[in-house]
Amino acid sequence: MEKITFAGLEINKISIFGLLFNKTMLLGYFFMALAMVGIYEIFDVRYFSAAANAHASGLNPTDPALKEAMRLAVFGDVGEVNRNIPWTLFIVNYMYMIYTGSGVIFIVALAELMGFHVIAKAAAGFMAVGLSMVFAGLFTIATDLNMLNMLWMVLTPNISAGMWLMLPLYCTYIPFVLFEIYLLLTNKREWAKRLALPILVLSIGVDLVEYYIQAKLFSMNTARHLWTEFPFLTFYFIISAFVSSLGVMGIYSYLVHKNKEEYNELMDLIRKAMLFFVSILALYEVFGYMTVDKDWSFFNSFRPI
Repeated sequence: MEKITFAGLEINKISIFGLLFNKTMLLGYFFMALAMVGIYEIFDVRYFSAAANAHASGLNPTDPALKEAMRLAVFGDVGEVNRNIPWTLFIVNYMYMIYTGSGVIFIVALAELMGFHVIAKAAAGFMAVGLSMVFAGLFTIATDLNMLNMLWMVLTPNISAGMWLMLPLYCTYIPFVLFEIYLLLTNKREWAKRLALPILVLSIGVDLVEYYIQAKLFSMNTARHLWTEFPFLTFYFIISAFVSSLGVMGIYSYLVHKNKEEYNELMDLIRKAMLFFVSILALYEVFGYMTVDKDWSFFNSFRPI
């Protein structure tokens, strides 16, 4: 295939139609359509449900619409949450996307510094996957905070809001990651290795702040005492993020490197790292539950089946 060189990077020459309507892009359009349907449904529930539009409490307390809204608030759903599900889908999505994506970037940068040459062969792809997940998480946060107010959130920021802080904090090291991907794609390995250290340092700083914020948010949910009182919840999030990151790296390796010579060595390294972090996570779970609620732990561990 004919290639063109742009900024030192060799790119396959392809038509606009082939670029926009290949199988990969069509699959992407399908998932984007599903995402738009989901966003529409969540916005409909959040801003147009009976509970969200009950404005007659002061004027007409006997209004049937208000009674229905109160019934939903107490016994049913309010927005995306209910008595059994205290977190919204937005929170679930951005936690998985941002923490897994930043975990992938952290692990790859660490592997670059430690000289794992097999990781270097897939580093650009891993970084791109991690960065795309971070972007997806940031988009989720922006949607959750209401994009219509995004201009005012930038002009009059509330720096004490944990959700808002995630946007500027993660944006600080995105340019470094983009430049790292460029260096990897142009085979400037020495410069890529040098840039891995500041990326690693930024990742540690940003992730610690964000995991701490998320742990504080979880600890406020007094209805779930296993979350509220879980010891060192910040580090629990970090370890679980590494587990999910290695899972994503394994899936990517299978899809992209399955027929390449480095595949077996790469998957073996990922399996060993996964086993290590899963073991730590399991020990952490046991320690955490025994610390928070021994009676609950013994009841669920040794009750008769």
